Formats: sequence, structure tokens, C-alpha cells
Amino acid sequence: MLSTALIMEVRRELDRGTLSHREISRRLGVSRGIINAMAKGERGDHGRDPDRENFRNSPKRPLTRPVRCPTCGGLVFAPCRQCAAQACMERTLEVRRILREFTPPRRAA
Repeated sequence: MLSTALIMEVRRELDRGTLSHREISRRLGVSRGIINAMAKGERGDHGRDPDRENFRNSPKRPLTRPVRCPTCGGLVFAPCRQCAAQACMERTLEVRRILREFTPPRRAA
């Protein structure tokens, strides 16, 4: 992701209109596709926040190491979502089976 300062510099060069897209991309080290998309309005003026220097340590990444699931043996971040999904599916199928047993048959019209 490009920094906000670099995106603003690209925007300034595009607004000036003195350089071609190729010259802007060569001068600023940004691909011509990004320059072209910004010129067409297909890409917004947004970028990486300069205050977040180490964006890789964001809370979206797990804070623990993967462990072996005691049920399936897969290397997962606990709790194992695959086992939870499988247990949910088994419960759903069991409820459907029970409902079929206790639902009276429909009468023919």
C-alpha cells in the first residue's frame, strides 16, 4: 500500500498536467496502472497511515502460535474452527433427523 504522502504527490503531479503518466510513474516509483487509475478516478486518494509504522502487528493477526487441535490434529489457532463447524453441522443434522421422526405425515388432498 502506498503512503498518503506519495499519493498526494501523485495527485499534485496529475493536477499540474505538465508530465505524462509514464514520467510521473518513473519519477515517483509508482506503477503506471496506479497513476492511470487515479487519473480516471477509479482509485481513491487513500493510503497507509504514517502514524502506524508497524502495520503488520495489527490486532487482525493472531497473537499466539498455532497449536495442534486435539480433535482433528490440524495445526490451527485455537479454537479450531473446522472442528467447531463440523460439530455445528452434526448438531444441525441431528435436529433435522429428530424433526423428521416426530413430524406427522401430511395428508393427501
